[in-house]
Amino acid sequence: MDETQPQSADGSLLAAQQVSFSAQVRKHLPFLLLLAYLGIVFHGVLFATQGVYERDAFYHARYSQLLPERGLSREFPWMQFTVWNHAFADKDFLYHVLLAPFCLLWPEALDGAKFGTIVMALAALTAVYALLCRLKAPWPILWVLLLAFGSGLFLNRLLMVRSHVLSISLMVVAWYAIMRARFWPCFAVAFVYAWSYSVPLGMLATAVAAEAGRRLLTKPAEWHPRTILATALGLGAGLVVHPYSPHSLYSLWMFLRISAAGAMGGPVELGSEFRPLRPGDVMPALAGLVGALLVAVAGAVLLRQGAVKGRALSAPAAAALGAALAWFAAMFVFMRMVEYFAPLAIIAAALVARDWAGDGPPFRAVSPQQRPRVLACALACVLLVAGLHEFSLLGVREVLRTKRPYFPSEQAWQRGRYFAGAAEWMSKNLKPHATVINFHWDDFPELFYAAPRQYYLVGLDPTFMRLAYPEHMAVLERMRTEAAPLDFATLGRLFNSEYVIMRRYRAAEYALLKSRAVQPVYEDETAVIYRTGFQATAAAQ
Repeated sequence: MDETQPQSADGSLLAAQQVSFSAQVRKHLPFLLLLAYLGIVFHGVLFATQGVYERDAFYHARYSQLLPERGLSREFPWMQFTVWNHAFADKDFLYHVLLAPFCLLWPEALDGAKFGTIVMALAALTAVYALLCRLKAPWPILWVLLLAFGSGLFLNRLLMVRSHVLSISLMVVAWYAIMRARFWPCFAVAFVYAWSYSVPLGMLATAVAAEAGRRLLTKPAEWHPRTILATALGLGAGLVVHPYSPHSLYSLWMFLRISAAGAMGGPVELGSEFRPLRPGDVMPALAGLVGALLVAVAGAVLLRQGAVKGRALSAPAAAALGAALAWFAAMFVFMRMVEYFAPLAIIAAALVARDWAGDGPPFRAVSPQQRPRVLACALACVLLVAGLHEFSLLGVREVLRTKRPYFPSEQAWQRGRYFAGAAEWMSKNLKPHATVINFHWDDFPELFYAAPRQYYLVGLDPTFMRLAYPEHMAVLERMRTEAAPLDFATLGRLFNSEYVIMRRYRAAEYALLKSRAVQPVYEDETAVIYRTGFQATAAAQ
């Protein structure tokens, strides 16, 4: 009899835990179903073709696959004429660590990277949902839906195979640590951030903006400068105590230089993500998110004016609104900042709605006379989200279709590769590690993916070459832009290379090549390879 009592107690405890778990599953089942739906939608976008609409994906897929083999190598000879050749730093180290299992398990590394991106995108939305549930915001699923489909620009960024997808989740966690004003959580998240993303200073900017919002918008004013200090110290420690230190510090400096060139204009072409958001594109690109921001601002103003008796704007809502407004302004410098503006605008709107509703139910019982209007409002919200859903997906599909004219056929566009045939030719005719001149820097990611046996000049961003080899960059850039006559022999001598590779449609833009005055040694419907006439030596660069 004595032995049955503990067993009975344990059984009751186990039964209570099972009931509690079942209740939690039922409570969050709608969100789990939403995640499944979003996974299907995201899969449809990413696997619309065998390629990708954002070319850096090829680099991240191949690099993640090679990570176990390369380890913490500080050399990256695939970019011969950059500082990374002998002083490499993986600017997205933890991102590549997380992506590596997907790229290793799938037969095609790029497919694995796409699946990894879907998982990270869903994780970012889950982080927002979990935060809103923890802070007791009303209707968290509605806000997550608005985040997912409130902007075609944000959805486009969310589905890129790039490290900022992980950075979005980290920013949500970072904001929560900042909002709680705890020193060590802020320090820890900042430390991890520095190991995960090329420009982790975004967390410091969020800390400053959040504290400014908390200081200016709350009554009585709150101010927790220790969050800024903790974030700065965590980022500094993460960059110094880094697997690639001290090269990690120089890489950050390079990216700050690239950002400055994007903001003020520079001597080389930069990616579209460094372009500013134009005022005329705000509503087409950010319709749902701007609506959420306006709701947050209007609600905050009314709460500060005492429009709702007994209610006030909370410190978390003020911190989120301050950060959201700061990142909204930043988009007019770099439109890519939508990746931070989007979640913070949604969080701000949800928390302002919570402050407006008070501690009770988000929408109190209404009289029978008011119910038709409430139902009409609910239906309007459903139709609005449905409309934004279609509008944002249309925007993403349009980005995909913009690449179609560069491929000679529908089949080639579906394959999404320019250099598959050229890579096979190079593997048969070129010595391993021979340097090939990639005339356009944005061809590097696919070349690295398709033909990793060869080395190239520069990739990911031309500033990498300009900072390390300014004279070489100047010669290449003048020929690329036709400011100087195209001269493959000069390029061959300058870069110690026997071959130049281009996309075929780009080669056709140069009169010398279009006239066939220079014959390619290899060509197919998407790529051409030319001989420079220079006999390369085996000397190291």
